[in-house]
Amino acid sequence: MIQDVIMLQRPHGHNIGGIIEHKAPTLTSSSYEHNNFVGIRKVVQVNPDTESNGKQPYQQNRVYDSNGICPAMCSAHAGNNPIVRHGTIYRRLTIKERSRLQTIPDWYRWECSDTQAAKMLGNGWTVEVIKHILSFL
Repeated sequence: MIQDVIMLQRPHGHNIGGIIEHKAPTLTSSSYEHNNFVGIRKVVQVNPDTESNGKQPYQQNRVYDSNGICPAMCSAHAGNNPIVRHGTIYRRLTIKERSRLQTIPDWYRWECSDTQAAKMLGNGWTVEVIKHILSFL
């Protein structure tokens, strides 16, 4: 199960507090441990099948909630694409949706089968992240 860590900061002084998602608040010596709490949001596994001690160990059999956090997609089982749940409708991610997750522009045309494109997208690096890293060289 994938977990996302958040910080809950209680208000104090001029600080209004609140939920902080991507970074921890600044460490200070004024009661940091009493004003900040760690919360963990979990990815809910929608597929009720429990093959191994109440868990779904095989990634190709998992179904993820579209409103929550989604673990990384892997192409090891390209024929068994991840399924996204919208209410009671189940569908597989399209190549365009996978491309968007990897920041590939919509105008890009894949000159291969959908299966091969899914494998490349699953094994690829996010273009914008690599551009950012290489910009410092």
